[in-house]
Amino acid sequence: MKRCLVILDQPEHAPALLNAAAQLVALSGVKTLNILALRPNAAAKNVAQAPAEAYLFEEQHRSRLAALHTQFCHWLQTEYHHAQKQVEETEVNWLVDDGKKNTSISSFAQEADVILATMPQGSSPASLTETTLFGLARPVLLIPPYWDGGYGSSILVVWDNSVCAHKMLQASRTVLARASLLHLLAPHGQELPYSLLPPVMMEEHRLGQPFSLPRVMHTVATAKLAYPADLVVLGFDLDCTHNTQSGGGIANSSAGAALQAARVPLLVWGSQPAQQVYG
Repeated sequence: MKRCLVILDQPEHAPALLNAAAQLVALSGVKTLNILALRPNAAAKNVAQAPAEAYLFEEQHRSRLAALHTQFCHWLQTEYHHAQKQVEETEVNWLVDDGKKNTSISSFAQEADVILATMPQGSSPASLTETTLFGLARPVLLIPPYWDGGYGSSILVVWDNSVCAHKMLQASRTVLARASLLHLLAPHGQELPYSLLPPVMMEEHRLGQPFSLPRVMHTVATAKLAYPADLVVLGFDLDCTHNTQSGGGIANSSAGAALQAARVPLLVWGSQPAQQVYG
């Protein structure tokens, strides 16, 4: 995880994402932070047809970008500078998605090793969530909208022995190695990946079938752990739980509902290939 893309959408969610990005630098040694301010979603742009509406839309967009940039500057000059010793070693870039192909979320995401985004919400534009979660074979760290705590000390790893789960453990090994405690959640009878994990204190938890995303997330939310998890590493291929026929995007799907129930950051794997299981 050397290059991180932080996607800023709503100004009220920016502080949580920026603080999470600073923590990720400390946890995984990220060398480049690209902070990307998004334009409003495509559906909103299509509404602005009349000249007066188009002008108002652009004014609102400029005001929103200014608010995001002000938050970014405050964070960079105060909290990030004082809380981390990585300023000199980490390149931090301010980027703006102006809707053109070479400055769009997709072009920036292709260069990232990990993506930070706000947890999918029912009112969020599906295009944003689908772009960050689907079609990108890389980790995506989802932060609750108003998260103001740390993460990475007590981590719950969900393991289903899939290709996705193996890739997730590979990608997150540096973060896992910094934890004080790992909780492993897997189906009954499933062999656990001890050889793939760093030498950290571990607790084992089992769940019967079906080992589905909604059931796993309910278990995560209600599990009475000795030390509650502050990060969930989700070894699931989310595309397998996404109903592409619904047209409503993940934010309105069963997967989206399950993710929204999470109260701590989630590290998921954004990929499209069908789920495969290791022998």
